Amino acid sequence: MSDSFLIGQAPIPKIAHPGRPKGWGSNLRLLNRMKPGDCIWDVPEKKMKSIRSSAIRNKIKVSIRYIPETGFYTLFKL
Repeated sequence: MSDSFLIGQAPIPKIAHPGRPKGWGSNLRLLNRMKPGDCIWDVPEKKMKSIRSSAIRNKIKVSIRYIPETGFYTLFKL
């Protein structure tokens, strides 16, 4: 069985592209599209916590209200 591996010493190459730039996830794009006074309705609890975390980390002020009739949340950008 013949494998074509090259054995020897060589410098480790640098990473060409480390990935997407930090701070361009879907939550931040959503928050940046919103203007002050805009709101998002019917947000599930897990997504609300994720958006709130992104907003706090990027110093964007949001207000969150729970709607008991639907069981979802509403987010307002301040």
